Amino acid sequence: MKKSSLAIVGLAVVVIAVVVFGSPKDNIQNFDYAYHVNLSESKYGENGVYEELFEIGDESCQRFCDYKFRFVPNGDSPQTLSISISGNDVSFSEDFQLVGTSVETDISQYYTWDYDGQKIFQVSGLEKVKIIIDPHENTKGTISVYINQE
Repeated sequence: MKKSSLAIVGLAVVVIAVVVFGSPKDNIQNFDYAYHVNLSESKYGENGVYEELFEIGDESCQRFCDYKFRFVPNGDSPQTLSISISGNDVSFSEDFQLVGTSVETDISQYYTWDYDGQKIFQVSGLEKVKIIIDPHENTKGTISVYINQE
């Protein structure tokens, strides 16, 4: 009886280890991002927008470095997400629109979600910038915003 109990416990430990260490982390291919925020209703400020200061760029860029937005939305995410980034030498502003794409398989139909809009901007050198994310009063759904260097 002890051998079977020990085998079940050992199997459970192996399954838990595989799940914990083998599961994808937010489906992000590149963990080396310049900026990330996961927004939900509690993260927006008093006026319904999110603001943060952060440092972006690289002193080794000869002229400009390209940065690209990546989003992890769902069907409840804001329909319009306005993002602006401003600094001494950086100025970016875009109104992203949530777009659902229907995916059909043999046994089901589901939607994938992404934001449509200009996702690439440039930074020269290392700079402290301010990001403002405005969900246009739609703060119920969650959204993760990443900025990766291209």
